[in-house]
Amino acid sequence: MPIDSSIFKLKSSVSQLPEGQISNLHYRQVSPSRDATYNNFSNGMISFKFNLGANDYFLPSHSYIRMRVQVLKGNDDEIKSNDGMGLNMNILANLFQSAEFLIGGTIVSRCDNFMAQIDTLEKRLHYSGSWLNGVGKSSCMMASDQKERVNHVADDGLRFQRVPNTLTADRTISADATTLVGLKIVESSERVNTLELVWKIDALSIMKINHVLPCSDYELRLTPLPSAQCTAAAFQTNSTDVKTAASGTGATNLKMTVQDIYYYILQMRGKATQNTQYVTQLMETRCQAQAVTGDGLIQKQFSVSPSTYALTTAYQSSLVNNDTRCSQAQFVAYTASKAANGVTDVKVDPGEELKVARYFLQYNGASFPSPDADLKFETKTDLTRERYVQTQINSGQYFKNPESLQDFQARGQYFHHIVENDGKSTRVTVNQSMPGANFAQTNVLLFDHYTKTLAVTIRNGRAVRVVTEEAK
Repeated sequence: MPIDSSIFKLKSSVSQLPEGQISNLHYRQVSPSRDATYNNFSNGMISFKFNLGANDYFLPSHSYIRMRVQVLKGNDDEIKSNDGMGLNMNILANLFQSAEFLIGGTIVSRCDNFMAQIDTLEKRLHYSGSWLNGVGKSSCMMASDQKERVNHVADDGLRFQRVPNTLTADRTISADATTLVGLKIVESSERVNTLELVWKIDALSIMKINHVLPCSDYELRLTPLPSAQCTAAAFQTNSTDVKTAASGTGATNLKMTVQDIYYYILQMRGKATQNTQYVTQLMETRCQAQAVTGDGLIQKQFSVSPSTYALTTAYQSSLVNNDTRCSQAQFVAYTASKAANGVTDVKVDPGEELKVARYFLQYNGASFPSPDADLKFETKTDLTRERYVQTQINSGQYFKNPESLQDFQARGQYFHHIVENDGKSTRVTVNQSMPGANFAQTNVLLFDHYTKTLAVTIRNGRAVRVVTEEAK
């Protein structure tokens, strides 16, 4: 067979590559525009600016924040497992009060409230159970079990593995030095006080698009919480509301030190696009909260975008902003008298969210679910599985590898519904009956998922026109 002589014609520049072909795929480190380490971390907005040339592209959905932190008690002692001080679930999302992304100086994507709630929901809706319990658990503390997150940083932390119980002749459970009630100590946990955390910012819609963006000026802005509030938000404790080091230096206080923070973008080279125009769809999520009050069937009304395509409801403690036992990343409505502890047996000590007995929401002339959700969760009864399964189906996870029912309840149950919009409806009524619930400290959260169109015009390698508008 003759060989085509074109195999010897090597390309001398990127401009000779065929359409769609890429080269020089790599991660580029983008430094913050100010010192954001140690005591300076919470001193206002942290900006990451970068520019792409005519042949450059970056992929937002594969870009992430990397932060290195040290965690100790307020007196600089190591954290011990019996201190009950663990890192918060989805930790980095808890540290910031807002985030926004700019193209050519124009804000195209923003999350200015409920950062941890939105970011965590997006991960649970769109990532598999294997991801949550694998990469998610390792990179951003997505473990549903709070004690596991304690053992990760405790100086004497242990890692357990479930093993079958062994019955002796007198029918009692045998135990030895390494086996306790079906849990076997297999090895120590990481036991680290200085660690690296990785966060893909799913609260920003721009970070969810799976295609590249071309040459332009870009900027990511993150605004941390105030210092003492930020440190408290980094931890979840299992029995008492632990104070931060800002209120003292005692052994019962907490301290988190940010040693560095960078934004890593997945960059590549391809065909030049100095003059072009593109349009893309952004999938936005917004969260609103209202206190659940009253008896019987309680109705709460919300306003949503006319381009809403899905709605999610969850319940959460109103203490999440000022009590380290209650996490903003968990949809769990613990009261002040209960420990917000992932290892608490929900059958023995359920949160208020599991007291929902009847539930449905109304939007655009329809009810979801239909018929109404009829739930019951008690010591010997669990009638929540249908809602769990329907949520996994609606999110698209059912046929992939969703989180288990146990993790679903430990991270906090939520109800996800696909809805039909007419481009005009903006009113949602959430109906719930919660017999025996402590309404004084329970909020209902409504997430509306809606679409926005982004149109960008590039001239001479710069964005000269950037427009966003809600889809009709």
